[in-house]
Amino acid sequence: MNDLPARSLAVLLRHAPHVLLLAANIGLLLALGLHVSPLVALLAALVSCTAAAVSLRRGDSKVAFWLLATALAAGGWGWGSARLSATTPPAVATQSMVGVVDVDTQPQQTARGLRVRVRVVALAAGHVPVGTRLLGDLPQHAPRLRLGMRLRVAGRLLPAATARSPDWWRAYLERSTIAGRVDLNAVQVIGARGGLPGLRDRVRNAASDAVGRGLSGERRAVVRGMALGGGAGLSEATAQSLRDAGVWHLLAVSGQNVAMVGIAIMALLGALGCAKRPATVIALMALVAYCLVCDGGASVVRAGIMGGLGIVAELGSRARQRWYLLLVGLAVLLIHQPRAIGDPGLQLSFAAV
Repeated sequence: MNDLPARSLAVLLRHAPHVLLLAANIGLLLALGLHVSPLVALLAALVSCTAAAVSLRRGDSKVAFWLLATALAAGGWGWGSARLSATTPPAVATQSMVGVVDVDTQPQQTARGLRVRVRVVALAAGHVPVGTRLLGDLPQHAPRLRLGMRLRVAGRLLPAATARSPDWWRAYLERSTIAGRVDLNAVQVIGARGGLPGLRDRVRNAASDAVGRGLSGERRAVVRGMALGGGAGLSEATAQSLRDAGVWHLLAVSGQNVAMVGIAIMALLGALGCAKRPATVIALMALVAYCLVCDGGASVVRAGIMGGLGIVAELGSRARQRWYLLLVGLAVLLIHQPRAIGDPGLQLSFAAV
């Protein structure tokens, strides 16, 4: 009986990283239900850390541990509240808009016609913060657009959701930080995005051109979607058929894609006699490069995080701790965007992992 406290403490310490990560994740999720002042949360975390240090000096390791977990939960709660405030899309009123935008996605076919996601660079008319993300519905006479193009546009800015819009659409707009929709009646290509984002745009466009070469039409669009993600080039009817058949997820980059890339590179380097440590480093860099050329989205981030963690574990020659890696990946995603937990794709991906 006297050994029970010691055994209990040993079990607790063995699972300490998992419990602490879980506490931080719970704190991040609490922000979705109840907003707290980041300053109040920081003070609570500091008080808990101080109390944990006092308990540890007194030799009460178990109390110190739970106080540390409380501190992490409070810190996560404050951080999540701050991130929710920082990533809430600005309210958009119906108004005319004239300005310069960057194309953030490949054109997609919708019931309204072709649509792209754009980011505001400058405005000559209208009241929208620079950097705001919008859905842009293209006119029939619009030029052929590609990812990264810089456009001078004119149109009518509208809310992206109406009173009749379903809740899932509103949640999607919040997760994607999309503030509104603009019906474009004038589009002029004036250049391309520069810097590192522009370099990534050029690489992604080159990869998109290379995938499915020799095919055309929707066959090429399907192959491209399976390799790089996204439904660009598919008609709305075909896209809806894929959704109805329950196979739309095949057009989203997932852990399967990342695993195939990682396994292929590791196998090739192993066959060439490359040592394990350099091979895992090269595989990690290739994985990052692959995720950068894929169409951006939550599934790419999820796949990259989980694949990267697996390769890092391989590099350290440690046994993969499934729950620990899962909690690390979840924490990284929630730190960036706590609303991501509401994404059905994230839920299914983590359930599958």
